[in-house]
Amino acid sequence: TQEYLKGLRSIYSADKILGHLRGLSDLKALVAGEAILDQYSYCVALGKTTKETIVASKFTHEELFAGGAVATANHIAGFCKEVTLLTSLGSDPAEEKFVRSKLRPNVRLEVIRTPDRPTVRKQRYIDPNELRKIFEIQYLDDTPISGAVEADMARRLEKESARHDLLIVNDFGHGLMSQKLREQASRCGKFLALNTQSNAANHGFNAVTKYERADYVAIDEIEMRVATSDKYGLIPDLAAGVKKRLSVSTFLVSRGPSGSVVLTSDGWHEAPALARRIVDRVGAGDALFAVTSPCAFRGMPPDVLCFIGNCVGALAVEIVGNREPIDPVKLFKFVETLLK
Repeated sequence: TQEYLKGLRSIYSADKILGHLRGLSDLKALVAGEAILDQYSYCVALGKTTKETIVASKFTHEELFAGGAVATANHIAGFCKEVTLLTSLGSDPAEEKFVRSKLRPNVRLEVIRTPDRPTVRKQRYIDPNELRKIFEIQYLDDTPISGAVEADMARRLEKESARHDLLIVNDFGHGLMSQKLREQASRCGKFLALNTQSNAANHGFNAVTKYERADYVAIDEIEMRVATSDKYGLIPDLAAGVKKRLSVSTFLVSRGPSGSVVLTSDGWHEAPALARRIVDRVGAGDALFAVTSPCAFRGMPPDVLCFIGNCVGALAVEIVGNREPIDPVKLFKFVETLLK
């Protein structure tokens, strides 16, 4: 890592890199994707029950975070002038009130109501002493959205994309982004930043190749292997294939503790992981995608993009879930510390 940073310092000053980040401040970004409520239920294990082979636990407290595309919009809002979040919520007005209360001031919420399906909620049972996740329950309906919801989403996507500089799609594979909407996003004529996630609910059914094209793609190694149906192939070869298929200008593959790599027409750029301590990995990939998307739109050099992404990831894993978005001031200070 020190050798990597030494090499980066020889090319860029901290001021130069921070100048790239400050250059995002006039942008208007549209974020589309599923809102997710992340519920952290903290409980302490009491021991095995007397009559069953299960562990009894004592509930202590819980927290509720605004995750998914909501978190993505909040991360972006720290760097861009204006952000619009286009998402769906269930029929409970308390959930919309909660989501609105968690948005940064420069995020405008465009809600599509889905009375026939709930807001996606992921409840994790957690040991508070080590923040170790014990069990997870997901409340969702990932069947295809209704024709009325799809038409409403399509209308708003067309209207909003026209008044924004870039479209950022955070597709969690929970049913909101239908085939029609994926095609519309691909053909909207705006810079498209794309992240499609593989998770327990959709594993194998939400490949990035379900989209026709994108200008910037950020996915992790598993998601790339899902897209290529290749478990053991070399990352450069697999990424090059996906990049060509989607006509992607900038392709980022995050690799967790192994850092990240960026592929452009100029070749490969790698950066090691920069995390100082790991508290919680939930939401770290969303944070990386969120902050690097406008960077890619602005044409940030790929080696700098890779570095910034890993800086964001390092800060994100120090935050419990989506308790708070990435703080630009903390990011700037982190960059300065690494490059001084």
